[in-house]
Amino acid sequence: TVEPQNPEPGQRVRWFIQIVNSGVVDATNVRLRDPIPSEFVTDIEADGAQVSGNVVTARYDRIPSGGAVGVTISGQIRAGTPDGTRILNQATLSADGVADALTDDPATDAPDDPTLVVVRATPSLALSKTVEDENGGTARPGDALVYRMVITNTGTGIAEDIVLIDPIPAALNVTDAGGGNVSDDRLEWRIDRIDPGQSVERILRTQLKAPLENGL
Repeated sequence: TVEPQNPEPGQRVRWFIQIVNSGVVDATNVRLRDPIPSEFVTDIEADGAQVSGNVVTARYDRIPSGGAVGVTISGQIRAGTPDGTRILNQATLSADGVADALTDDPATDAPDDPTLVVVRATPSLALSKTVEDENGGTARPGDALVYRMVITNTGTGIAEDIVLIDPIPAALNVTDAGGGNVSDDRLEWRIDRIDPGQSVERILRTQLKAPLENGL
């Protein structure tokens, strides 16, 4: 079995393997070998087994008839793993005098199939906006105001086709739209993608109209 079945990038996954001797005689020289998909999983650890690189192994001199042993394997889903990535994991069991056996995913009806996890990577966007009067001090009619907007992807998935819309107050004239499009008193930027942990900055340069009423 595996928990969780739908991990996010950066989250740890745990595989639980139970080796059961359902035969009528003891199993001897029992070996477990489980290669973990290292292209998607890192920082691999095991309880009751040894780890070499991405391969987990264990050996038991004897498992009595009706007996069982367990191994727990954990690993971290690599940051940046795309949403929907399917990660298959299957171990091989060997013992003296018997054919090799494969671990089975109990979540499906299919026999001897690999255990599956499907990565769920979701973007999450945060926006900050600051303004600076290039003349310094209190904003006055005719002053140049610079607005900086920073969009940060704080999630685990890639954000795509982002649209940033900024209404333009009536008291401002746009002097530099920073690559955006001005229409109907609003400014629109389109951003193709922002990777997890990355930020994109957009700068809007404006000028306060003159004259203006005090307190606007």
